[in-house]
Amino acid sequence: MGEWNTAAAASIIKNVGLENVMFEAAEPLVFEWYVKNYGNEVNLFVDHSQILQVEGLRQNIRGNKSTWGRIVYPAPAEG
Repeated sequence: MGEWNTAAAASIIKNVGLENVMFEAAEPLVFEWYVKNYGNEVNLFVDHSQILQVEGLRQNIRGNKSTWGRIVYPAPAEG
């Protein structure tokens, strides 16, 4: 996988608002990144076969060393 343009997501969220945007997250590493960085309220479009993985991550009942206990509900306000 190449470099991720995380600045693009940050710019979209800053200008449109987290509650008004949905990101496609086709791979577990991608949806994990969004949830870790923007909280479990981030709107993600995932394949139907990944819904349980995403919800487990959002509810903090699934994860790995980098996510366990790190997911915040709701996401902290940027300021």
